[in-house]
Amino acid sequence: MKTILLLICSIILFLSSCKEDKQVVQFDLTPQLKKTIQLMGTSPKPINLNLCDFVKFSWDSVYVIEPYASEIQLRNAGFDNSAIFEKKMPELTLDESKSILLFINRKHIEQYCIVDRSLVDFSTIMKRGRRVLSMSKSDACNNAVFERGTDGIVILKIP
Repeated sequence: MKTILLLICSIILFLSSCKEDKQVVQFDLTPQLKKTIQLMGTSPKPINLNLCDFVKFSWDSVYVIEPYASEIQLRNAGFDNSAIFEKKMPELTLDESKSILLFINRKHIEQYCIVDRSLVDFSTIMKRGRRVLSMSKSDACNNAVFERGTDGIVILKIP
């Protein structure tokens, strides 16, 4: 009897410890980005991007998925729930005119948005002269600036 009770308790404990992954939800950041870039006009002067003004859920970093990125790239980034998003990758990354921003909270993909690269090319984030695919919340909210390149394309820089 003790063995059966112990077995039942073990099964209940195991099942309760299993984390059920929720779907990763898409949200639209385009209207806010357009408004910010319109403030910039045709001026070459950079303008601050404060993602904290637009993103109200919990997150601690942003990871960029470039066009044609593979599931392996996402898996290698080490997110807890990357398997859920990997299923979406083939349909999302085949369009070279889009970048995908993953909002991460404690190594967990919380939400994502798709940004047209003709609006802002997030696939070319420059940080201290180096190209990067991620940025901390601190950088995204305090340091990142939109800058218009010589080709007219708006890119993101982190001084």
